[in-house]
Amino acid sequence: IIFSEKAKKQLEKLFPGSIVSVTGCSLKPFYSLTLSGIELKKYPAYDFRIKEAEIRYNLFALLRGKPLDQIIHYADFKIDSLRFQDFRLENALLKVRQAPAGGELYISSIQYNKLKAQEIISKIRWEGRRLRLDSLEADFLEGKLQGDFDFEIDKKREYSLHLKFLN
Repeated sequence: IIFSEKAKKQLEKLFPGSIVSVTGCSLKPFYSLTLSGIELKKYPAYDFRIKEAEIRYNLFALLRGKPLDQIIHYADFKIDSLRFQDFRLENALLKVRQAPAGGELYISSIQYNKLKAQEIISKIRWEGRRLRLDSLEADFLEGKLQGDFDFEIDKKREYSLHLKFLN
């Protein structure tokens, strides 16, 4: 319960003005943290519901102040729903591993206004501050969508997206 409250307070700092709840927390101090039943709400801006988030880390890298990509070995997120105004994501699984292992992404559906993509799958590579979605595929507008997405996790937040529509 103590760790759940600490996790809740940290999330409240990250998402000021939000209603935050965390129903469970499991800490294995030397290598992992698992949070469950995470809800972040700030109407009408967003509503996040994350079933479980597990992060495996290197404690010694953390204590030495190493960069994030050297601290986190992998992160797994089981997402019930994410909603931002007109954007909605339902039932997702995100597994991120350090390079070269990579990870995977599965999303049951994403909807923006009336546009909807389903059965989204992709390979993920996390390299330093760069997140890449390779071999991205989805069902979209009665056809298939293929492509890749590259996102730089820094102050500029630069990204590139390449998509190809197939029938």
